[in-house]
Amino acid sequence: FTGKASDVGTASANWVDPSDPPQDDTIVTIAMPTIAKALVSTEITEPGNAGLDQATIGELVTYTITLTVPEGQMGQSDTIANGTILRDTLDSGLAFVDVLSVSASTGLAFSGPVGTGLPTVATTPANTAITANGQVISFNLGQITNTNTDNDTSETVEITYRAIVLNTQNNQTNQTRTNHLDIDWNNGAGIQDLTDVSADWITIVEPTLATSKLIANTTDGTGFLQTVYADTGDVIQYKITITNGNAATDTTAFDISLADTIPAALTAVQFIAGDAVTSSGDVRLSGPSNLPNAFQISGNTLSITPGANIDIGVDSSLTITLQGMFNGATGDIVPNTAQVQWTSLDGQVSGERSGDDGLPAAGVLDDYRVESTATISAAPL
Repeated sequence: FTGKASDVGTASANWVDPSDPPQDDTIVTIAMPTIAKALVSTEITEPGNAGLDQATIGELVTYTITLTVPEGQMGQSDTIANGTILRDTLDSGLAFVDVLSVSASTGLAFSGPVGTGLPTVATTPANTAITANGQVISFNLGQITNTNTDNDTSETVEITYRAIVLNTQNNQTNQTRTNHLDIDWNNGAGIQDLTDVSADWITIVEPTLATSKLIANTTDGTGFLQTVYADTGDVIQYKITITNGNAATDTTAFDISLADTIPAALTAVQFIAGDAVTSSGDVRLSGPSNLPNAFQISGNTLSITPGANIDIGVDSSLTITLQGMFNGATGDIVPNTAQVQWTSLDGQVSGERSGDDGLPAAGVLDDYRVESTATISAAPL
């Protein structure tokens, strides 16, 4: 019967042939899971490295991945391979460090064999495979059951973890790095997959120092040059200037070191009276009370005083001036080289870039090192 109930037993009743009942179609769409990945933070805030999308060598980068789980079940509980697997592939030059936090909505339950379930907060999190030298992180959540039938409430799994910008040859200033998050799960008919998602890119920034060493013969009034002539007894001054760049990818240089062995042809080496050490811009000192006390001359070697720490910010410089008396022989050519090194992070931090390996021209990894030479030429008789 089709029609109104009040029509039953009247001439208006519409009786239906049981062999051909009325019917209609409807479509039920089962919701799909969704995944998202976000760049949450970077470790350092410095001039030239203040943006969320900037990081230097050795810096930690924090990401959050989010899985939104539809009602019902995802994945199978029979084997590890059939579970719900969140797989995050970092670009070359990034590597996993640790899981910082894990959360799951109360309507979610996780089941499966050993090796599946939520990850733990650790450097080696449970239910997680770290492969490809830390570049691929696979979180195996096993079978997920969502029993919450409230369509207005989303059930999610959220994992926050850190990665490091590696000190490797392929990580150089102004290069960009990102990652790709994928998900696989078995719905009983086979492995299902979603389109990969990525977080925002980060741009690598690095400190870029330069040094200039000039020489002056104050006895004959010669200004600061790369090379000067001198006779025995002339007073010679050296001026060493260390400068950080101001390009868009320059950032603070940390833990400055200076090595300068003054030639034996100079005696009575000392800092000049007055402004022996001056600075311009963002030059930071810890340890001694002032910059002049941050440098020492021991014998004929100029260096930074033990316990002093100097950092040089973007578009900033530091100048040291010292002098001695020339006692070289006639015809001598006396070069003097000042060498400067620095690091990408403040303090002795594992994973930072330094100047330990040599000059950039040598093609080495830790190439935060520059040098400059000034020369005395003793005129022949």
